[in-house]
Amino acid sequence: MASVNQDYIIRMIEELGAFLRRVRDLIRLGRVQDALAEIQAGAQSFVGMDVKLFSLLDARTLVAQLGSSEKASLVAALLTAQAEALESLGEPEQAQSARSRALELYLELQLCGTPR
Repeated sequence: MASVNQDYIIRMIEELGAFLRRVRDLIRLGRVQDALAEIQAGAQSFVGMDVKLFSLLDARTLVAQLGSSEKASLVAALLTAQAEALESLGEPEQAQSARSRALELYLELQLCGTPR
């Protein structure tokens, strides 16, 4: 049974890595709006939430809502990618907000005793 869970986690990590590469490639190609749309789709696909909810809930509540440290780490990665896209659009305040939220999630995971 543990092997099935481990296989699932490995597959999710691989999917996330491919997803983040696609997003970064879109940003690099100047297709930032496409990258932001991809991030929104990834939020729905990976965690079943709208990306806008990530900034509405405090970190502790968001981690609790997500239900697992893996999903919380994934949301932090999505927020980091979103920050990169927003920075490319010339939106430094919004980029900083997304980056700060990602750091808050990582900190909350550490405070909960769950390593990143």
